[in-house]
Amino acid sequence: MATKQPPPSVLAKKSTGRLSQKVQNMQLSKVVPITDAEDTNKERVGRKRSKPPLPAGARATVKVSLSPDVTVLANTIRSNSSTVVECTGHFAHFGVPGATVAARALSSIPDGNSVIAELILDGNALGDEGAKLLAPHLGKLRHLKALELRDNELHDDGVQVLCRALMKSTCLERLSLSGNEIGTRACKEVAALAMAVPTLQHVLLLDCKNLTLPSLGCFTRAVLTMPDDRPLTFFEGLEWNKVCEPMNLKKQFEFDAEVLAYLKGLRGDRHTRERERVLRLEQTLQQKWHVQVRCGRRVRRSNRRLPQRRSNHQYKDANEAPSAWACDVLSRVVRVL
Repeated sequence: MATKQPPPSVLAKKSTGRLSQKVQNMQLSKVVPITDAEDTNKERVGRKRSKPPLPAGARATVKVSLSPDVTVLANTIRSNSSTVVECTGHFAHFGVPGATVAARALSSIPDGNSVIAELILDGNALGDEGAKLLAPHLGKLRHLKALELRDNELHDDGVQVLCRALMKSTCLERLSLSGNEIGTRACKEVAALAMAVPTLQHVLLLDCKNLTLPSLGCFTRAVLTMPDDRPLTFFEGLEWNKVCEPMNLKKQFEFDAEVLAYLKGLRGDRHTRERERVLRLEQTLQQKWHVQVRCGRRVRRSNRRLPQRRSNHQYKDANEAPSAWACDVLSRVVRVL
């Protein structure tokens, strides 16, 4: 049988002489039951505080505040009084919003009046979008000698836009793209930039991912075809040893510097045949790469259009069902198209 609990007033009278007021209140709170109204209020508060679940495949957005150095960078650019502008190592605290602020500051400078000679933005997570924001304003920096964009999560699209914006530069000497994911398309633009800007002496490509054999072929052609009346652009960070086997070089080299020195020696008139042979092999290598890229695109497109093979019982007549050989031939034809 359930025992009846004494009222709270009785418990308070029994314990007044022995327990303090704080302990009495704690005991009374245990004895007094919670009403239904208080339960509903707690449920309502809990519902207000809980956030609705995210849809499938969505990611929670984290708001990252901009570094105060971004404002300092913008003020330095607008003042147009310093030849060296540097803002490095902020990563997510710079990003695309910081690139937007820097692009607005660069747009305020009149054409041809900039005194900036070095623009250093290493480690700011610009990405391709941030590079596209800065690229249109680089043409105003006519005295720009060094552009350093190390560890900025750049890919082919962003590097291509930057190189095309720097094509008309007359005093660029140093370009740093180390630590970015650069592919063959970006390497072609970098090599074309080295050919178009005679003052470009140093290109840093250290710790770059996605550097393939066709990428090295682009720089090999640039080294062999540069005119003798200009300083040779030094591409730092490339594994030149990978070029020896596909280019069928006559000598065996142990270090990358030896391969580069050998390619520089082929620029003379005495080695015209060898230089032309290496250039033909490089052209063949680029053609194979283009074919592989196109075939890869065709295969991806054809996989979407492949007809579904029906089983024999889905045909009205058994003679209508195609053979396995006919289905195989049909699938190959669709892939080629």
